[in-house]
Amino acid sequence: LENFRLIVLSRQEFQSWANVTRSENSGIFFSAPTALKEKNEQRVYALLLAHLFGHTFGLKDEEIFVLAKAGGAPHTPDGPNCSPDAATAEKWWGDLTKKYPEVGYFKGCGGNENYIKPTQSSIMNLNTGAEIVFDYGPVSEDYLKKVLDYCFTPGTYNQAVADQKFFQQYPEFQECLK
Repeated sequence: LENFRLIVLSRQEFQSWANVTRSENSGIFFSAPTALKEKNEQRVYALLLAHLFGHTFGLKDEEIFVLAKAGGAPHTPDGPNCSPDAATAEKWWGDLTKKYPEVGYFKGCGGNENYIKPTQSSIMNLNTGAEIVFDYGPVSEDYLKKVLDYCFTPGTYNQAVADQKFFQQYPEFQECLK
């Protein structure tokens, strides 16, 4: 299989997790040990599943205390929603700060208080005490739309060729155009 995201839903009780990867195959391993009958419980599980879905396409945790136990991809500030510094963030999403008032340069993502994230709160930021929101934020949503279009939607080659900025920042997605 090429370009797959495997979702395993289990009634066994374990810590749900997902691979943090951009272009490689990945999976979500999701524990829901009991039936979700209450609305509030359903919303919590839906947020967690959406958070893990973001990881399978390379979104980083937008918080300082991440669950990833080792180094590597989860802690690398290589975009789209976690930058090593404000200058890099300006280059990556500065154009969106003019279009969306919630986009800016906020400290703390990928397990480092000095890294920069694009929004104060998003689905990728679930454990900082920030207000819970039910979207990924404009920067991550723009990125996810492009990945889904370029890698999983037939007939987007011409659109992709015109999007040089995206492929310069994420050259690994050139594979999707073959």
